[in-house]
Amino acid sequence: MLITVIILSVCLAAAILYIILLRRQIKSVNNQLVNRRNEQSSQALHVDLLDSELNKLSANINDALESEKRLRIRVQENERHFRELIANVSHDMRTPLTAVKGYLQMLAHAPYNADDSENYDMAVKHVNVMQQRVEQFFEYSYYVSRDDAPELLPINLTNEIVESILELFPLYEEAGRKIIFEREKPAIINADRSMLHRILQNLLNNSLRHSADDTFVSIRNDNTLVISNKISNPAEIDAAKLFDRFYTANKARTTSTGLGLSIVKLLADKMNASVSAAINGDVLEISVKFASAD
Repeated sequence: MLITVIILSVCLAAAILYIILLRRQIKSVNNQLVNRRNEQSSQALHVDLLDSELNKLSANINDALESEKRLRIRVQENERHFRELIANVSHDMRTPLTAVKGYLQMLAHAPYNADDSENYDMAVKHVNVMQQRVEQFFEYSYYVSRDDAPELLPINLTNEIVESILELFPLYEEAGRKIIFEREKPAIINADRSMLHRILQNLLNNSLRHSADDTFVSIRNDNTLVISNKISNPAEIDAAKLFDRFYTANKARTTSTGLGLSIVKLLADKMNASVSAAINGDVLEISVKFASAD
């Protein structure tokens, strides 16, 4: 009887020791996975588990991590090719488009009848739209291919907004629209000045092209810039997709929002700012939350 008790005690102690060792090694695997994620490392897991099934699990985890690594490299390579494609296509399109616009400007001084005049005006309209799209295309390719970090400095967002409004005031006046911005106190944010300027220009231009009324600009206490305006087709717009490249609100139409808002998101991400859009009734609100200057 005593021998049986001793044997059972030894077996129980061995089982407890085995469980303790397994827990330690599983904890080691978990720590390696956490460190791999936090340090963005591609280091394989180094384990020597006592259980054959857990050894197989470790090997499968390493295989999965290696497959994920290869997939990530392939995605990065595809993205690089895509950026090169955008840059090349936009450059190739700018030259002939500029030439076409030049010939149209020469034709403006030539005599023609009423029908020719209408056709000429339509051609100029479409060329201008095309030129705008190409310029956005070129601008997007420029920013998406830049790997240098933005120069983040304390900037008075209030002053930058006022300057952008003054620049676009003639276009708003020509369209019979107003930009309403009421704020006197400064809002100091961390931003790259040139990127911030482009964000403001794109947001105000987008509002001018797609709004059904005046544009309202405000800055919340948490340094969130909000630009809002009425829209004529709220049911057709998916606010969550407004920052997607070449998003089209109505698939039955060919009119696209272009790349203006995509550029806004791209630049905001580079400056660690966040963007969002929401539709409340017939009002579209686009928000950009900037980091406060310490």
